[in-house]
Amino acid sequence: QIGGLTSFNYANIPGSARAAAMGGSYFAMKDGDVHLAQFNPSLLDSSMHQKVGLSFVDYFDGIAMGYATYAHRLKPRITAGATMQFCNYGKQTELDALGYEIGQFTASDYTLNLSVGYQIDSLWSGGLTLKTMYSALANYSSVALALDGGFTYSKPSKNFSASMVFSNLGYQLKSFTDN
Repeated sequence: QIGGLTSFNYANIPGSARAAAMGGSYFAMKDGDVHLAQFNPSLLDSSMHQKVGLSFVDYFDGIAMGYATYAHRLKPRITAGATMQFCNYGKQTELDALGYEIGQFTASDYTLNLSVGYQIDSLWSGGLTLKTMYSALANYSSVALALDGGFTYSKPSKNFSASMVFSNLGYQLKSFTDN
């Protein structure tokens, strides 16, 4: 995270190898990949019905990240999705103000996304995601709600798609400290 300027940056980490390999810039690819709805809910469609996506990364020094997503068609034009994402940073050394070791603490982040995609017509689709985010750092914790949304224009016969997306529009319900 960038020097305390923002919170919950882990939610921007792609949950699939394909998305990570593309640098996280895959917002307009409408090809039935259930992982794509993580950052653009307008990509959720009936081709993702009952698809599951799982990912786990075992980083160095006890850091682990995981991701699970599922999509389900509710009606011919409406598809819902749920995603759970976590980052566990393992045990960290706790130091006092003078730099002396006084113990250990843990840190972790969790996000639960609930999404819905709506196929407006054969070319246009829209979607929204509600994110519930929780972050714990030693004895401190924070909770936030955020909203993602988007519209996608897709014309498969021309091999063309474009999206407009807003991400992480939200509010921190409980901050790490009182001020």
